[in-house]
Amino acid sequence: MGFRTSLFFVATMVASVIASERVYMPLFELTNIHGDYQFATSKLFQRYAEKEGRYEVVIPAQTDTVQTLPSKADVQKTAERKGCTKFILADLTRLGETVVVTLSLYGTQSGKLLWSDAMKAAGPNDLDPILERMAKNIGTNNTASKTEDIYTVTQKEETKLRKKRVNK
Repeated sequence: MGFRTSLFFVATMVASVIASERVYMPLFELTNIHGDYQFATSKLFQRYAEKEGRYEVVIPAQTDTVQTLPSKADVQKTAERKGCTKFILADLTRLGETVVVTLSLYGTQSGKLLWSDAMKAAGPNDLDPILERMAKNIGTNNTASKTEDIYTVTQKEETKLRKKRVNK
């Protein structure tokens, strides 16, 4: 019994050291975008962020209505109440055919901006690679727009690459 208890204690300690930090994120705020994107983009971002292992992203449950983004102060209070050390404010804004994805990470105690980034999606197919890149870079010294990950190239970037090849 002593060995098992010791083994359990060591496993618990290791798990707590490498455990991800809890981060609260209300659902993405939407401007000029269909409401179906709100929960889907929030859930997808949550999965990508948790896959990276730095953060456990806590999001609200899905509802039948589009939720408006609460004030920063209200989000901060909710993050505190849920035991999260950080919180994220995120939005999708459609301008014509382009969708601008913006994410900002704040410290729960201070309310101070810790990280922020924005990227343009040429269409719905760009949302997935943009969310993945933002999840990889949130809370680091890098931004998603500067990532050179060839597996998450957006349509917009692919078009630029094609133009460069043609012009050479």
